[in-house]
Amino acid sequence: MGAAAFRQNFEARNIEAVLADFAPDVAVYHAGQPDPSSSPPFHEAMFPALRDVLGPEFHFTDLVRAQAHGAEYALLPWTAVVDGIDAEGVDLVREAPDGRVAEIRFAMRPLAAIEAVHRLMKERIGPPPSGDRVG
Repeated sequence: MGAAAFRQNFEARNIEAVLADFAPDVAVYHAGQPDPSSSPPFHEAMFPALRDVLGPEFHFTDLVRAQAHGAEYALLPWTAVVDGIDAEGVDLVREAPDGRVAEIRFAMRPLAAIEAVHRLMKERIGPPPSGDRVG
């Protein structure tokens, strides 16, 4: 459960296990978007598409426990190649008291990679439902 399971399952493309470990009120903050997504049907479409967009070179490089945003998080740095662009980022994962994933914050660089993720995600899953964001 939690950040270690998220790391293992997302990297292995086991999206069903990723989603099963989410707390019912999970908040997912996306790179370049101001508001989190919270819709389970949206996450069911978004996470497999995101894993595909991040490509076969995607891998997490570490798992570090740290304080961020006034809470304890697991920081999961990663690298990927998105549409031919070398990208790197970090996922901040906050666990609920029961160990499930309560919040994920995605950050990445460079801007060209963020723009490529947004474009490719919209091609795969279309516009997000009201209140949710793509990518």
